[in-house]
Amino acid sequence: MIINIKQNTKELFEAVFTIESESVIIGDMKVVGKLGHMEGTWSINYAGSVIKMMYGKKNLPKGDKPFRPYDIYVDDRAMGTVYQTDVKEGGLFSKYSVHKVYFNGEYYTLYPICFGDEGAKSPLFYQGKQVAEIHKPSEVYNELHEYCVYVTEHQHDLVSVLLCCYSYVMGFFKPGEKPTMSVRKISFTDTNKYLLAKYNPEFMLNFRK
Repeated sequence: MIINIKQNTKELFEAVFTIESESVIIGDMKVVGKLGHMEGTWSINYAGSVIKMMYGKKNLPKGDKPFRPYDIYVDDRAMGTVYQTDVKEGGLFSKYSVHKVYFNGEYYTLYPICFGDEGAKSPLFYQGKQVAEIHKPSEVYNELHEYCVYVTEHQHDLVSVLLCCYSYVMGFFKPGEKPTMSVRKISFTDTNKYLLAKYNPEFMLNFRK
C-alpha cells in the first residue's frame, strides 16, 4: 500500500493535509497551535475513525526517556503515545534519535534517516521487522510539505500516518510564523553508521511493478 500525505494549506496557527492512495482521498488531518508554544493538537480522519494527537504524557509506557510525547486517542479511547528518544549504540558517545510509537499495546520504531538531496527515507520496524518506509523529498515549495508512505500490510498504515504527523510537528510546525511563497531545499545527511545500518534499499523492491 502506498499512501501520499500532502499539505494543502499553512496558516499562522494551523496546517491542513489530505491523505491519498492511488489518487483517491482516503482521509485528512489538521494540526492547530497557539502563539508562544511549539506544540499543536492534531485532528485526523482516517479509516472511518477520528484520531486525536495532543502533547502530553498520560499514555506513556514505562521505561524510555521520552522527548516531546504526544498522546493518541482513537474515537475518544486512549490508545497510546508517540515520542522521540535516544538510542545508544556502538559506544558511550555514539547515539542517535528515533521516533517511537506505543499503540494498542504494541511498539513501533521509526529511524529518521536523511540522504542529502535524496531527502529522507525512514524505515519503520515492528517486532524486529521492517513494515514500512516513509519518504520525504528535500524540496519544499511554499512551505507545503509532503510524505509518501510505503507499507507492506494494512495493519501498520495508521501508525505510519501518525508518525508523519509527529515528524511534521517535530521538524516544521511553527505556530505564529507567517507563511511565505518560497522554494527551499532541506539537504541534511546522517552519518551515524549504526543508524544508517537500519536502512535496507531492498525493502522498496516490494513496491516495484
